[in-house]
Amino acid sequence: MRTTELLHSIARLFDFKIIKDTHGNEYVVYKHDPMDDAGTPPEDKTAFEALVNHEHISVRQKKADFDSACYIAQRIGNAQLAALKQAYPDKSFIVFASVHKDEIIIRFHQKWENEPVYYDVNGKYEDGTKLFAFE
Repeated sequence: MRTTELLHSIARLFDFKIIKDTHGNEYVVYKHDPMDDAGTPPEDKTAFEALVNHEHISVRQKKADFDSACYIAQRIGNAQLAALKQAYPDKSFIVFASVHKDEIIIRFHQKWENEPVYYDVNGKYEDGTKLFAFE
């Protein structure tokens, strides 16, 4: 991935918009997402937002660079949470950053009443994936 493409994919993580479903529920999604509305309310609002709001950042790395990728993922996750809180201070969010062999995945959703968070942050991943959560 070229440097400008990488920086562009990171910059997009900080632009958001609100879309609504037919019952008026507000979903925070990435501004670049083509959806203008959420249609019929999804059965699982958490999963809906978490699936829509994920970005992959390619980080071709050597084994020795995994710790650096974890550091970067943590900084991006914290920064995204701060941006979400600033943009929508009346809403509560959780951001996940997962580090894999060749990519970082950043994902977020609101904390919806009576719904569990998308990931079990205490889970173990056999493929070497490391997961971080920010709330």
